[in-house]
Amino acid sequence: MRFGGLALLAVVACTPKPVDGPVTVRDGLSVAVYTSLAGAGGGYAVVDDRRVLDVTGDSIVIERVAPGATLSSLIVEPLDTSALRIGECSREALVLPSPAAPVPAAENEVGVEAGSAAYLLPVREPQVGEEVTLLGKRPSPASDPAPNLAPVVDSPVVRCAVVAGRGTHRVRILYVTPDVTFSAHHDIAMSAPEAATITTRFALPTPDLDLRGEVTLYAGLPGGDETPVEVGRGEVTLDGSISLFGGPTRQVRARLRRMWRSVDSSEAREDVYLAQQVRPVRVWLELEGTLQTGDVTLRVDLPNEPAEPQVIAGPTIERGPTVTRMPVRTDGDLISLHESRPLRARDEAARERFSISISNAGPVAREVVVLYALTKGKAHEVESSWPVAPTIERDTAKSKVQIEPNSVGRLRYVVSTTN
Repeated sequence: MRFGGLALLAVVACTPKPVDGPVTVRDGLSVAVYTSLAGAGGGYAVVDDRRVLDVTGDSIVIERVAPGATLSSLIVEPLDTSALRIGECSREALVLPSPAAPVPAAENEVGVEAGSAAYLLPVREPQVGEEVTLLGKRPSPASDPAPNLAPVVDSPVVRCAVVAGRGTHRVRILYVTPDVTFSAHHDIAMSAPEAATITTRFALPTPDLDLRGEVTLYAGLPGGDETPVEVGRGEVTLDGSISLFGGPTRQVRARLRRMWRSVDSSEAREDVYLAQQVRPVRVWLELEGTLQTGDVTLRVDLPNEPAEPQVIAGPTIERGPTVTRMPVRTDGDLISLHESRPLRARDEAARERFSISISNAGPVAREVVVLYALTKGKAHEVESSWPVAPTIERDTAKSKVQIEPNSVGRLRYVVSTTN
């Protein structure tokens, strides 16, 4: 089913089945698209095209090869018993026609386009039955030639040298085309405090080949740290439109957490190391597992939480090996003021004192996780603390503060760091 150039497809599961004997693969096109799970590594597509070619001389023309395909990756191998050997391949550049430059008209004339030429007509409305005379083309001034802005693109036709008998040959055409990726959009609904329902859609801009084939989407790149996982599959028409793949709905463990951070992921510690500073307390959504890069639409139906849908940009989402964390919004009921100061060194150890106060103007109690970025070093030691000592995890001091309505939660500690 297609809507304005978009193809909507359903994901189907692949269940391996035992094969009793040899299987002849039918002619047709199959495309495997690999996209980095984190989005930063790009992606590519592997095209497997099985068809019949007609050899009439010492070269063959292979039509409908994706523009931008890497010719060094092109493999053409016979699928029948005939001998066929492919030599050097090349493709021509395709020059598209330039848009015609507009022709300026005089004050008493108006330009009218007829085909690719511009003509001039009198501005006065002609009378019924009056003959209208074309005044002719207006030549471009020789001193101001129009620039040649004709775009140049790769032709979808490849010519290869061939050594084979004349006639038809059933072949397999295999090649890699870079910079082909799909994007993900996640709809997340949370109606329970510790669970979320995720529905994911994938969008794939297809090359314009005027072919129909089976496309499989993989999250992850082969040979890297990400093991490719199939996330979508379907029959699509490769015609330059965008195909949509709908994924299954799944449920994962989830929870909303309020967190205060002395340093955000995009900041350096030195940029925020001030004597006193007000920083926001943000609401974060934590999901079990890894979520592929993509924008998120979040809907929360929980007591004392805003019901308006939140759109979360993909680059702000943090992904770990077992947890995905994303910022939802700033909690306006929680106001913080913190102070961080360096102290005099002792036994060659750097020392710092941190304190924070968080007020809760809301109607319900809130637990806030406080993450303070320490001076980097080999070892950290909590010298003193109140009311409880923080835990140290990778140069970060982590504490929890329970704040009742219309109250203020406080904590402070001194930490020494050695290198």
